[in-house]
Amino acid sequence: MKTLIKSLKFSGYKAFEKEVLINFETNKNKYNFKESVRDFKTQDGVFHYNNHLGFIGPNASGKTSILTILKLYRVFLEQGVNGLKSGLFNPFTGNLDPITVALNKHDFNKNSDYLKIELELVNEEFIIKHQIKIKNNFKFSEEVDIKKTKNKNMIWENIFKKEFDDDIDFISYSNFINSSSNNNIAKLEKKEETKKIADSLKNLMNGIIFFTSQISSIFWINEFTDFLFSNEANDEIINKMKNFIEVVAKNIDSKIKGVEIKRVIQNQTKTFAFDFILNDNQLIPYYAISEGTWKIIGMFVRLYLLKLNKRNYWYFLFDEIDNSWHPNLTRIFLRLIKSNLFENTVFLLTFHNPYIAEEIRQDSLYLILQNQEVSNWIDQIKIFNEGKNNKTLRLSTNFANKYLDEVICSGPENFKADTIFELFDKE
Repeated sequence: MKTLIKSLKFSGYKAFEKEVLINFETNKNKYNFKESVRDFKTQDGVFHYNNHLGFIGPNASGKTSILTILKLYRVFLEQGVNGLKSGLFNPFTGNLDPITVALNKHDFNKNSDYLKIELELVNEEFIIKHQIKIKNNFKFSEEVDIKKTKNKNMIWENIFKKEFDDDIDFISYSNFINSSSNNNIAKLEKKEETKKIADSLKNLMNGIIFFTSQISSIFWINEFTDFLFSNEANDEIINKMKNFIEVVAKNIDSKIKGVEIKRVIQNQTKTFAFDFILNDNQLIPYYAISEGTWKIIGMFVRLYLLKLNKRNYWYFLFDEIDNSWHPNLTRIFLRLIKSNLFENTVFLLTFHNPYIAEEIRQDSLYLILQNQEVSNWIDQIKIFNEGKNNKTLRLSTNFANKYLDEVICSGPENFKADTIFELFDKE
């Protein structure tokens, strides 16, 4: 069942002692970039949500921590509380990393009794409130409450409650009662309802993807190779992907004029060779190009694979969008995600530069302030106006325009943004 996030609350994580509220829901008739508002039909009407959220703040302010909360939520749903301390699951490789744990004792706020994560979710039939509290000894409590979307005035109904000393989590509980042979009608209805909610959480879990430019540079070639093998007999699709990488590479690095992908036999195993063709016709392997070019191609390839994937919904957590990118490419990326090309994807972005903030829808922009206070841009405008005799607060337009005019237009002479944009539009 398609499931979307209405809001996220958390507290007790690292320096975030106070509760932080992040809203995904929006009023489509207000604010800027209305084309980036998406609609989701429920039994009672339409849920409007922003397809992108931005978090701006200085280094070490906690921007990444906000994205990490959703990553922790995914790990909890997928592996239970033990998964948070036994190694981080990598959704791209499908393996556990025993060196990097998702959550350790130092991540808990020293003034808080527990880390609390609460998501309010919506699907066609239910509004779901899912709350998790985790102590630094990894004892946890969990609650699941629901409302029917066709009756917004209905009070919350609790369908699962686990105290700190109990053992079973909601997903395990759902699996258990649905394997029971009890055919009592009331219990059957409860089983069906519980299964629907558990399936909704699993659906959301599988769509939360977290990455940085470094992660992309490591993993995109694996995803690309998997894509080639899954479409090994389809020359049209392989040529389409080859053409896409070629256009991106040529726009990024003027020394590259083409891409070669061919089937080869290595160690008696069928595989693909992937090389770049330089202007002097020299053939170099993909790993020999510059690291910056490699990262950027990886970003766009992953976006393209995301576009080709017909999954219901994705939550794409992108840490430090302005790291390792040329500003022109950042502009293309923002232009892509605000368009209608990614109907079923919500992008959560962290960054430092104010020129990026001007490209974010106003009510989906969050500022990380001093003492790890998180404020929505609309709320910040209201606070400023109350104390400044209604003078208008806005980001540094002069800086942004100067930056855009003098810096964004630099880059390879053959750079053509529309060529990349058009490739996504054709899918």
